[in-house]
Amino acid sequence: MKSIYLIEFYENVVSGFNTYKNEFESCITRLGHKMNRIVIGAPVQDFRIRIEKNTTIYEIPYTESQQFDLMPYILRLYINDSSLNVFLHNFSPSYNIVSLFREYFPKSKILYVIHDFIWLSKLNGSIKDFKMAIKKKDESDLIYRVYIDGVKTFN
Repeated sequence: MKSIYLIEFYENVVSGFNTYKNEFESCITRLGHKMNRIVIGAPVQDFRIRIEKNTTIYEIPYTESQQFDLMPYILRLYINDSSLNVFLHNFSPSYNIVSLFREYFPKSKILYVIHDFIWLSKLNGSIKDFKMAIKKKDESDLIYRVYIDGVKTFN
């Protein structure tokens, strides 16, 4: 049996991601795998683990700085690294979190799911504007930063 870990940011709104998450969880459990959720920025005071509908939920509290460096280290205390683990990362920017999970869970698989590209909505899908933003190499530009993060994550 595989253990699936869905990494997510806490969201207190109805959204397409919530629908995706619920349907994904239903499919994983019907296939006989163990579903887990790692919720970053949860509205809790301290790190906690709870079980809801056969899903283990690891809740990581919100902090002003949202430092992610300790997150995989803390999770490693509760999750054994195994080739049967699959960590599913669903958001951008992603490089810091993906690289930390690779470091702390080297036997586990890490899947990076791209639901959309930030530049598509910011630039109304204009490939010409996207290419111009990349060519400028302006570190202060969100489009360029997200592009560089994506390149590093994919590599």
